[in-house]
Amino acid sequence: MLCATKLKEVLIESAIVVPCNSLRDELELRGGAGMIVSVVGGSSLVAIRMSTESRRIGLLKKVGGRNLVCDYLLFGKVNSIWHAIFVELKKTETYDNRPNKQLRWSLPILDYVRQTCELVLELDIVRPKVHYAVLFEAGNKRLDKQSVKESNHRFEVDEWKGISIRRFIGQRVRFRDMIDDD
Repeated sequence: MLCATKLKEVLIESAIVVPCNSLRDELELRGGAGMIVSVVGGSSLVAIRMSTESRRIGLLKKVGGRNLVCDYLLFGKVNSIWHAIFVELKKTETYDNRPNKQLRWSLPILDYVRQTCELVLELDIVRPKVHYAVLFEAGNKRLDKQSVKESNHRFEVDEWKGISIRRFIGQRVRFRDMIDDD
């Protein structure tokens, strides 16, 4: 599929995120306000940062004054199957639909990157299995001005407009937990 060396032939260097440890199984995804979430496990992990300091994927018009593209497109292999996970990072847990829209609107980017790699590298690249995730650094401690207990659930799954979105709270998540179990 799309290993980092192949992606470097197609994308700008600052858009590619590779594992940060010698085991090559942990990626650091960085969001606004100093947010860092680590994704661990899985083999051949690599991510595409959808925005860099100098540019953002800007083919689509802004909708409602917002660019509806998620933060990362993450690739990894589990049991010889390639998976692509669209990831949106949020500092604090929220239940509005904006992250869902960003994830759903990002799907065409996967096909664009895959087909561009096929053209440049002259390879047939199988489309990976697609997943969606929102990663929150912290839970929302208040709901309607009342304190709430932290959830013991490692993740929740939301169905939204035909896609399943996994929601995680914390600064570390396993790649396998971000994919469907089927």
